[in-house]
Amino acid sequence: MADDLSALAGQPGWTVTGRLATYQPQPDGWRADVRALSSPGRAFDRYHVAVRDPAGRAVHTKMATTLAEARRLAEGHVRARS
Repeated sequence: MADDLSALAGQPGWTVTGRLATYQPQPDGWRADVRALSSPGRAFDRYHVAVRDPAGRAVHTKMATTLAEARRLAEGHVRARS
């Protein structure tokens, strides 16, 4: 995968575990999960972004084609709701 989720590990508010990155700047607050998706035979990978409320319910989902787009979506939606 050209855009590796591990690139987010050193960024403030981000934690990365395998193919899942979570942006949660405030403990017990809103968060966004970014999951790397790949399909056999496809020339590109995608990212699924799920914005979750403090109870863990997904309230918004979006697909992104680049890691930069996934990061922008995750951080923007969480900041807007915090």
